[in-house]
Amino acid sequence: MSVLAVVWVLVVGLVVVQVAQVMHRYPEWAVPIAGAIAAAGLLVAVLTATQ
Repeated sequence: MSVLAVVWVLVVGLVVVQVAQVMHRYPEWAVPIAGAIAAAGLLVAVLTATQ
């Protein structure tokens, strides 16, 4: 695994932890945050499939 891949995994892990903390601290934001994450995942899937 390259150094860039390791750094990428660490950054994504830190972002996931921060998002989880925000969702725990502000439960009313949980649904919009989850929707944004799902939309971003769908966008990545579509863009990856079209290449």
